[in-house]
Amino acid sequence: YPELSAQQVKFIIENSVVKPTANVKNPQTKEMVPMNVLSKTGGIVNAYEAVKLAEQMETDRLRPGFNN
Repeated sequence: YPELSAQQVKFIIENSVVKPTANVKNPQTKEMVPMNVLSKTGGIVNAYEAVKLAEQMETDRLRPGFNN
């Protein structure tokens, strides 16, 4: 989706995460911590959901009357 802006790509990445319900191991300290300690979104990117969201954004962009 080369037509998407950097802001749109950032939005897609941040909003297509899977949030683990269990704690994860911090690779530096070896402590078990909530994912949001290691990641701004508190999750791991789900590539499938990211592509679906990008497709939806592109479809919306091409829809008549869409303003962005």
